[in-house]
Amino acid sequence: MVVQHRVFQGVGASPGIGIGRVHLVDRRRVHYAKTRIQQRQIPAEIERFLAAIQVSERQLEALAQRLQQSIERTAAEAERTRPARRRTDPEGRASIRTDHLSILVAHRLMLRDPMLVDGTIARISNERLCAEWALRMTLREVKSLLDDVADDYFRERRSDVDFVGDRILRNLTGGGAEASAPEGSVVVAHDLSPADTLGLLRSKIAGFVTDVGGKTSHTAILAQALGLPAVVAAGDISDLAGDGDLVSLDGATGEVVLRPGRAVLARFRQVADKRAQFDAELRAELHLPTETRCGQRVALQANIDRGDEVELLLALGCDGVGLLRTEYLFLEEQKTASTAHSAAYRQVVEALAGLPVTIRTFDLGGDKVAVGSGWQREPNPALGLRAVRYCLRERDLFRAQLRGVLEASAHGKTRLLLPMISGVHELREVKVLLEEERAALRAAGIPFDERMAVGAMIELPAAVWIADQLATEVDFFSVGSNDLVQYILAADRDSELVAHLYRPLHPAVLRALQQTARAAQGAGIGLALCGNMASEPLYLPLLLGLGYSELSMPVLAIPRIKRVVRSVSMDECRALAAEALRLSTAPDVERLVDQRMRSLLEPALL
Repeated sequence: MVVQHRVFQGVGASPGIGIGRVHLVDRRRVHYAKTRIQQRQIPAEIERFLAAIQVSERQLEALAQRLQQSIERTAAEAERTRPARRRTDPEGRASIRTDHLSILVAHRLMLRDPMLVDGTIARISNERLCAEWALRMTLREVKSLLDDVADDYFRERRSDVDFVGDRILRNLTGGGAEASAPEGSVVVAHDLSPADTLGLLRSKIAGFVTDVGGKTSHTAILAQALGLPAVVAAGDISDLAGDGDLVSLDGATGEVVLRPGRAVLARFRQVADKRAQFDAELRAELHLPTETRCGQRVALQANIDRGDEVELLLALGCDGVGLLRTEYLFLEEQKTASTAHSAAYRQVVEALAGLPVTIRTFDLGGDKVAVGSGWQREPNPALGLRAVRYCLRERDLFRAQLRGVLEASAHGKTRLLLPMISGVHELREVKVLLEEERAALRAAGIPFDERMAVGAMIELPAAVWIADQLATEVDFFSVGSNDLVQYILAADRDSELVAHLYRPLHPAVLRALQQTARAAQGAGIGLALCGNMASEPLYLPLLLGLGYSELSMPVLAIPRIKRVVRSVSMDECRALAAEALRLSTAPDVERLVDQRMRSLLEPALL
């Protein structure tokens, strides 16, 4: 009997074509003892638990060193392709600690978390549970604190608890060896920890496929950093695939084919060849100016966390950092002192060597809260105490951040961005605090940029309707397109039930973008846009036509968007925007944009 191929549609998490034999990795079940111990056994059991933690720490430290070496090699390769005028590190090393390395750092910190360690020891001592059982009960309690959090970032933090707990359990039971795979294989798993992913990299695998996860999962993050194809959320493929089965995956489209035939394999290989050729063309154009056919200059900047991938950002010809998210400095590291903020921001500012860095103040509160911090859960976090609202209540924390940004501004072009602004009164309250911190720095003789630009994020409908008033209070606007679309349409894009209503080309969204642009232009202030709309090739000409010539996006989107900019003229963009604004439904606008762009752009860009 001929075994038929089977197609799975997942989420493309890291671009590229992978073809190889399946290697299954099952990390879902760690078998452990559930026994009660005698009173005299308690000290030895506690010692066994602490020894397992020490072994886990050594394993993670070794993996972190391995990842750092991989990152440095990637940075060195990127350095060789970067124009000479932007070389800031002659040895080609990454000058900023990357997000991917901090994943392992966070796991090592979690191994010493008092809730985990003390809670397990207490169960061993008080309930006389064996170490494995006590640890599992404690892990369950820690995870319960995160059960109701809907944010993608914290959904992955629940996975972190599992990954760290499983590592300790494996070392307790003697099964702590790292995962490995045959060279050239495609790893298929229900889910993978960062440590599993790194351990598998030694085998020079062809790609990853997991049943679960998202674009923010660690498998996706690490695969992107190291250039490996990956597909997540592929359903039940780990149950249906067998070791040694042939599999092909497309990390851009999310397509996975189990047991592909010759025709399917030929199609995948053809796609791989075409993409490799196109990517080479894009890389060869990185030195060209980012301007339309008619000579309109467009600034393409990057969204980053904690200085992630600054070397790659420079290598790809970015015009700066359009959005430096800062809340994770607090969420993961609990940094509250102004000196810690200043050091973190200064690293990024100095690495950009004169290019602008826009630092967004804490978008804390709502779903973005630190475990064990005492934050009160809210019934509707998206409409709750978050971002500037939270900062204006927790003023000591906010003042420390403002002071840190000011101190960093002495070392390069720095801009301050305030999220979730809903009224002029909020801006004025922040400006009072900012001026007080300026005065304190002057009195202490600490240098800073007296003319540092201050901007407001436009992501609430209220901010759109009073954009003309807000524009008189700030130096620039930055439209947060993800939240703006979500709040205008009252549609959570992560909800399967209403995701179909999340339409960035909805007429209401287009009018909001137009009104914001007009307010900025009328006041003579800067105007930028960040979020998913900025990195979508189909949307870019429409955004240019609406007046947005400064866009901030994920780093890896830069080469493709640069080609789109160079493919259009401003007359075409303005005509498209004018026509789109006359339409009354999102499907009508989507059809118009799709038809017009397919006539202007080469298929590979779409």
